[in-house]
Amino acid sequence: MRRIKYEDFALTLLTSPAINTTRVEVTRGNTRIYVSEKEITKEQATQKLQDFLSTLAAQLQTLSRIQFQE
Repeated sequence: MRRIKYEDFALTLLTSPAINTTRVEVTRGNTRIYVSEKEITKEQATQKLQDFLSTLAAQLQTLSRIQFQE
């Protein structure tokens, strides 16, 4: 198991070679915001997580530019 913390976020990568399954979790505080459990390699799971985080960052950047008119 690998766990990385960054501010409020925690990234967890679990692999089970016996059943060839990798589980990836992203949590913010006590809330899970991403969970994936598939029969893929650790490298493939890492790539999927990087893709998810890149998409999330782009969406947050777009949302931060929205301004409401009064």
